[in-house]
Amino acid sequence: MSWANVKFATKEGGEWLKLEAGGNVIRIVSEPEDRGKHFINAEKKGYACLASECFWCAQGEPIKIGFLFHVIDRKDGKMKLAEFGSTIVEQLKNFKDDAEWAWDGAVMPYNVKIKKDGAGLDTVYSVIASPTRTELTAGEKAGVEKLKPLAEIKAALKKTGKPMPTKVVEEEGIPLDSIPF
Repeated sequence: MSWANVKFATKEGGEWLKLEAGGNVIRIVSEPEDRGKHFINAEKKGYACLASECFWCAQGEPIKIGFLFHVIDRKDGKMKLAEFGSTIVEQLKNFKDDAEWAWDGAVMPYNVKIKKDGAGLDTVYSVIASPTRTELTAGEKAGVEKLKPLAEIKAALKKTGKPMPTKVVEEEGIPLDSIPF
Protein backbone atom coordinates (compact mmCIF):
# COMPACT_ATOMS: atom_id res chain seq x y z
CA MET A 1 0.00 0.00 0.00
CA SER A 2 1.31 3.47 -0.72
CA TRP A 3 0.59 6.74 1.07
CA ALA A 4 -1.49 7.77 -1.93
CA ASN A 5 -3.91 4.92 -1.17
CA VAL A 6 -4.42 5.68 2.54
CA LYS A 7 -8.13 6.01 3.15
CA PHE A 8 -9.80 6.75 6.47
CA ALA A 9 -13.10 5.38 7.24
CA THR A 10 0.10 -12.07 17.93
CA LYS A 11 3.45 -10.57 17.81
CA GLU A 12 3.93 -11.94 14.33
CA GLY A 13 7.01 -10.37 12.83
CA GLY A 14 8.59 -8.70 15.83
CA GLU A 15 8.20 -6.43 18.83
CA TRP A 16 5.26 -4.00 18.90
CA LEU A 17 5.47 -0.29 19.72
CA LYS A 18 3.33 0.68 22.69
CA LEU A 19 2.58 4.38 22.88
CA GLU A 20 3.06 5.74 26.37
CA ALA A 21 1.54 8.86 27.91
CA GLY A 22 3.47 11.93 26.80
CA GLY A 23 5.87 12.05 23.86
CA ASN A 24 6.92 8.99 21.84
CA VAL A 25 9.67 9.71 19.32
CA ILE A 26 9.80 7.36 16.32
CA ARG A 27 11.00 7.17 12.72
CA ILE A 28 8.64 5.64 10.16
CA VAL A 29 10.63 3.27 7.93
CA SER A 30 7.89 1.70 5.76
CA GLU A 31 4.84 2.48 3.70
CA PRO A 32 1.55 1.87 5.58
CA GLU A 33 -0.36 -1.42 5.30
CA ASP A 34 -4.04 -1.25 6.21
CA ARG A 35 -5.88 -4.02 8.04
CA GLY A 36 -9.39 -4.48 9.35
CA LYS A 37 -10.22 -5.86 12.75
CA HIS A 38 -13.10 -6.31 15.14
CA PHE A 39 -12.97 -5.74 18.89
CA ILE A 40 -15.56 -7.82 20.72
CA ASN A 41 -16.37 -6.12 24.02
CA ALA A 42 -18.04 -9.18 25.54
CA GLU A 43 -14.84 -11.18 25.00
CA LYS A 44 -12.44 -8.26 25.56
CA LYS A 45 -10.62 -9.59 22.50
CA GLY A 46 -9.71 -8.41 19.01
CA TYR A 47 -10.05 -10.44 15.81
CA ALA A 48 -8.67 -9.83 12.34
CA CYS A 49 -11.41 -9.15 9.78
CA LEU A 50 -11.58 -11.85 7.12
CA ALA A 51 -13.79 -9.78 4.76
CA SER A 52 -16.25 -12.02 2.92
CA GLU A 53 -15.35 -14.97 5.15
CA CYS A 54 -15.63 -13.06 8.43
CA PHE A 55 -17.93 -14.31 11.17
CA TRP A 56 -17.96 -10.92 12.91
CA CYS A 57 -18.93 -9.03 9.75
CA ALA A 58 -21.85 -11.44 9.38
CA GLN A 59 -22.90 -10.58 12.94
CA GLY A 60 -22.89 -6.86 12.10
CA GLU A 61 -19.88 -6.05 14.26
CA PRO A 62 -18.16 -2.81 13.15
CA ILE A 63 -14.78 -2.97 11.47
CA LYS A 64 -11.97 -0.78 12.75
CA ILE A 65 -9.28 0.02 10.20
CA GLY A 66 -5.73 0.21 11.49
CA PHE A 67 -2.48 0.87 9.65
CA LEU A 68 0.66 -1.20 10.19
CA PHE A 69 4.10 0.39 9.99
CA HIS A 70 7.68 -0.55 10.66
CA VAL A 71 9.20 2.09 12.95
CA ILE A 72 12.36 2.78 14.88
CA ASP A 73 11.54 3.54 18.51
CA ARG A 74 13.98 6.31 19.42
CA LYS A 75 13.56 5.50 23.13
CA ASP A 76 15.47 2.22 22.80
CA GLY A 77 16.66 2.29 19.17
CA LYS A 78 14.79 -0.92 18.27
CA MET A 79 12.90 -1.69 15.06
CA LYS A 80 9.27 -2.35 15.99
CA LEU A 81 5.89 -2.92 14.45
CA ALA A 82 3.34 -0.19 15.06
CA GLU A 83 -0.37 -0.06 14.40
CA PHE A 84 -1.95 3.37 14.29
CA GLY A 85 -5.53 4.44 13.80
CA SER A 86 -6.80 7.11 11.47
CA THR A 87 -6.22 9.94 13.98
CA ILE A 88 -2.44 9.43 13.84
CA VAL A 89 -2.23 8.34 10.21
CA GLU A 90 -4.18 11.35 8.99
CA GLN A 91 -1.64 13.63 10.68
CA LEU A 92 1.27 11.64 9.21
CA LYS A 93 -0.34 11.82 5.77
CA ASN A 94 -0.65 15.60 6.12
CA PHE A 95 3.15 15.77 6.43
CA LYS A 96 3.57 13.46 3.43
CA ASP A 97 1.23 15.66 1.34
CA ASP A 98 2.76 19.01 2.40
CA ALA A 99 5.39 20.43 0.02
CA GLU A 100 7.71 21.46 2.86
CA TRP A 101 7.50 18.15 4.76
CA ALA A 102 7.01 15.63 1.93
CA TRP A 103 9.50 12.85 1.25
CA ASP A 104 10.18 10.23 -1.39
CA GLY A 105 10.24 6.52 -0.63
CA ALA A 106 9.14 4.63 2.43
CA VAL A 107 11.54 6.03 5.02
CA MET A 108 10.68 9.38 6.58
CA PRO A 109 13.72 11.69 6.55
CA TYR A 110 12.95 12.96 10.05
CA ASN A 111 11.64 11.73 13.38
CA VAL A 112 8.14 12.42 14.63
CA LYS A 113 6.88 12.72 18.17
CA ILE A 114 3.49 11.16 18.81
CA LYS A 115 2.06 12.77 21.89
CA LYS A 116 -0.52 10.75 23.80
CA ASP A 117 -2.76 12.56 26.27
CA GLY A 118 -5.66 11.07 28.22
CA ALA A 119 -6.83 7.49 28.50
CA GLY A 120 -9.45 5.18 27.06
CA LEU A 121 -12.00 6.84 24.83
CA ASP A 122 -10.72 10.26 25.93
CA THR A 123 -7.23 9.71 24.47
CA VAL A 124 -5.97 12.47 22.18
CA TYR A 125 -3.01 11.97 19.84
CA SER A 126 -0.98 14.71 18.19
CA VAL A 127 1.95 14.26 15.82
CA ILE A 128 4.84 16.73 15.78
CA ALA A 129 7.56 16.47 13.15
CA SER A 130 11.19 17.22 13.93
CA PRO A 131 12.48 20.04 11.73
CA THR A 132 15.85 18.27 11.47
CA ARG A 133 16.18 15.85 8.56
CA THR A 134 18.73 13.14 9.32
CA GLU A 135 19.91 10.05 7.49
CA LEU A 136 19.47 6.68 9.11
CA THR A 137 22.66 5.21 10.50
CA ALA A 138 24.34 2.37 8.59
CA GLY A 139 23.03 -0.06 11.22
CA GLU A 140 19.48 1.28 10.90
CA LYS A 141 19.62 1.02 7.10
CA ALA A 142 20.77 -2.59 7.39
CA GLY A 143 17.95 -3.29 9.83
CA VAL A 144 15.36 -1.79 7.49
CA GLU A 145 16.61 -4.02 4.67
CA LYS A 146 15.98 -7.12 6.81
CA LEU A 147 12.41 -6.24 7.83
CA LYS A 148 9.68 -8.68 6.94
CA PRO A 149 7.23 -7.17 4.42
CA LEU A 150 4.13 -5.78 6.13
CA ALA A 151 1.87 -7.67 3.70
CA GLU A 152 3.29 -10.94 5.08
CA ILE A 153 2.75 -9.77 8.66
CA LYS A 154 -0.81 -8.75 7.78
CA ALA A 155 -1.45 -12.21 6.32
CA ALA A 156 -0.11 -13.85 9.48
CA LEU A 157 -2.28 -11.60 11.65
CA LYS A 158 -5.35 -12.79 9.74
CA LYS A 159 -4.91 -16.09 11.56
CA THR A 160 -6.51 -14.31 14.54
CA GLY A 161 -9.75 -13.97 12.55
CA LYS A 162 -12.88 -16.00 13.07
CA PRO A 163 -14.10 -17.58 9.83
CA MET A 164 -17.71 -18.21 8.95
CA PRO A 165 -18.97 -21.56 10.24
CA THR A 166 -19.44 -22.94 6.70
CA LYS A 167 -19.91 -26.52 7.88
CA VAL A 168 -22.94 -25.57 9.99
CA VAL A 169 -24.41 -23.49 7.19
CA GLU A 170 -24.00 -26.31 4.67
CA GLU A 171 -25.53 -28.88 7.05
CA GLU A 172 -28.63 -26.72 7.49
CA GLY A 173 -29.15 -26.75 3.72
CA ILE A 174 -28.47 -23.08 3.09
CA PRO A 175 -26.63 -22.68 -0.24
CA LEU A 176 -23.38 -20.82 0.39
CA ASP A 177 -23.84 -18.70 -2.73
CA SER A 178 -27.11 -17.34 -1.31
CA ILE A 179 -25.33 -15.62 1.60
CA PRO A 180 -25.03 -11.91 0.70
CA PHE A 181 -21.55 -11.31 2.12
